[in-house]
Amino acid sequence: MTEESLAPLPRVSLLGVPVDAVTQEEAIARMRGYLSGTAQYHVVTPNSEMLVEAARNPAFHAVLQKTSLNLPDSHGLLWMAFLTGQKLKERVTGVDTVTAFCSQLTADDSVFFLGAAPGVAEKAAAFLQ
Repeated sequence: MTEESLAPLPRVSLLGVPVDAVTQEEAIARMRGYLSGTAQYHVVTPNSEMLVEAARNPAFHAVLQKTSLNLPDSHGLLWMAFLTGQKLKERVTGVDTVTAFCSQLTADDSVFFLGAAPGVAEKAAAFLQ
């Protein structure tokens, strides 16, 4: 998959936040496609608590509206989709997806880790290397 062939993914809307209806395999393939180009992409793994926070926090809601990929990182999102007549394929946890994705990286690939307390992203990057 190349950057040019990244067709829009099926998305559901949960509390006004788009969530991609993908499997982990599809998410990793999409993320590999992101590496083939020069653009920057923002991948987020929202869970139920994050959607509640987005409903209260307009700035956070706006961030989740603009992501390249929102992976359903909790069973609560699958239930919410079901209860609203929508369908997510499966739970795609952030930690498992990042671990699987990083195991496929080459020396030419570049990813950026953002978040947590000072030093946590650096420790995560070191662990994944």
